[in-house]
Amino acid sequence: MSRHRDVLVKTKTAFGNRRESRSSESARSLNKAFIKTIEGHIARTEKLMKKLARQIPWVKEQMELMMSVPGVGEITAIGLSVEIGDFKQYTHKGISAASGLSPRLRESGTSVKSAKISKRSPGRIRQLLYLSSNNAINKIPYLSIMHDRLLAKGKTKLQVKCACMRTLIQIIRSVVVHERPYTEELAYQSLEKAVKWT
Repeated sequence: MSRHRDVLVKTKTAFGNRRESRSSESARSLNKAFIKTIEGHIARTEKLMKKLARQIPWVKEQMELMMSVPGVGEITAIGLSVEIGDFKQYTHKGISAASGLSPRLRESGTSVKSAKISKRSPGRIRQLLYLSSNNAINKIPYLSIMHDRLLAKGKTKLQVKCACMRTLIQIIRSVVVHERPYTEELAYQSLEKAVKWT
């Protein structure tokens, strides 16, 4: 259901982008009607997703903890639960690898030419984190400070975004593992070990 919703959202976006390019009023009217139909399907899908997710005890428990993290909504929490599973099974490094955000070095002989994220996981996980981090950066002090510091050091916007996404998944894991809603203190404590290797 979560992935089905993604397809619907992408379809809505595609037809929304075509809205102004329609040459006739009839075509624009049909396009508008189709978008409205898709929105109805999205709403019904989300309602069913939320109902089903809350029927699974461990998913419900972890979702509620995830949603205490600024920037993480219910749909994101469901999506991460679907794609990653039980967050408690992962270490700091494990959750970064599971989300496809762990650094991967490109080496030649004895020299390291570059470092990129591994992407060894469904791209949908990174998509969910990308969208959530847009809000989280403005609401979580640690993320905001790190974001500005990395930009000031000359990192590209994409590199900074990936670093923020990796940090956000660490914070999400922390609230689940410790079974405590988000606080700034918990976020800083949970990142003391993680930042040594991110």
